[in-house]
Amino acid sequence: MKVGLDARILAHPQSGIATYLINLIREYRKTDQIQISLFGDKPINRCYEEAVRGLDVDIFGQNSRKRWAQFLLPSRLRGRSIDVYHAVWNNAVPLLTRVPTVVTICDLIPWKVPEVFKGLKKEMKYKAQQWCAARWAKKVITISESSKKDIVELLKIRPDKVSVTYLGSNIKRVDDPDAIDECLCHHKIRRPYILHVGDLIQPRRNIVTLLKAFSLLLERKPIDIKLVLVGSKGEEGSLYNSLMELARGLNIEKMITVTGHISRPDFNKILSGATALAFPSRYEGFGLPILEAMSCGVPVVASNASSVPEVVGDAAILVEPEDVNGFVSAISRVCTDEALRGDLIKKGKDRAEVFSWRKTAEETLRVYKEAVV
Repeated sequence: MKVGLDARILAHPQSGIATYLINLIREYRKTDQIQISLFGDKPINRCYEEAVRGLDVDIFGQNSRKRWAQFLLPSRLRGRSIDVYHAVWNNAVPLLTRVPTVVTICDLIPWKVPEVFKGLKKEMKYKAQQWCAARWAKKVITISESSKKDIVELLKIRPDKVSVTYLGSNIKRVDDPDAIDECLCHHKIRRPYILHVGDLIQPRRNIVTLLKAFSLLLERKPIDIKLVLVGSKGEEGSLYNSLMELARGLNIEKMITVTGHISRPDFNKILSGATALAFPSRYEGFGLPILEAMSCGVPVVASNASSVPEVVGDAAILVEPEDVNGFVSAISRVCTDEALRGDLIKKGKDRAEVFSWRKTAEETLRVYKEAVV
């Protein structure tokens, strides 16, 4: 089967969608059932070179991004005799093509948390893209039952058109203390620390609640612990600046380290060295950092919103997203109760084994086969 993959996301540094796509590529390169062609509008970022080396990569239309999917892509698919095309961005589903298309819609952020967009025009644009993508595609893939429910209800798509393929994790705990210490020193991180992973420019990440909870934790408990935030800071004037102003107002700025984007090897070490992962998100399509933390034996304190309970099962402490005191109590327990930590670590590792990129790829291949029938 000749599969075309929408590779435009691979022009950018590491992201959740890029992680998803790269791991599909890696799994499909292990089988002779699939021949991959990648289609993009900009050169693929150097951090993905190893994963895509030797593949058929077609880069075109860099100055025609609005016309890329609808007017330029169909002839490229036809020229390579592609059997099925898999779009991973909402605006990448071509209407005028005979090639069956599968689209992955990870979440419905424009519908569930529209406040992330600056202005109604941009919100409506993304809503329209998801609405059209779900209709034009032969099959829709999403990454949790929670997101499937949202797609069916909000986009008015038949349930049998939507398939759930959970994400996986290939991250392993780093057991070399010297390697971890060297990495922490490089990023100016001191142990012990609570870790948060996710862009700091998105209100849905709910960092405000985390900062308030961390401030109260330090006030109520004589715990020598830091907070480390891993993720994009955005541009000047973004939410990040407001968060730092809040941290200064709470007098916890010196207890916080913000790393920005980091390499995957460094992320692995920082995650492995964490006391716990705090994840108060209001809305997630899946919540990959949670799965990665469980894989590395790091206890998780998270919100009970959207897909999070579905991913963690009974392997984390769950709290209402806006319950500051609830997060204070949960984080305090994880930091001080060794029996609880041990129980969460064991349950987390067991839960993480349920998910794998191999399963993701196998279930995605099944959707491809259904699409070409």
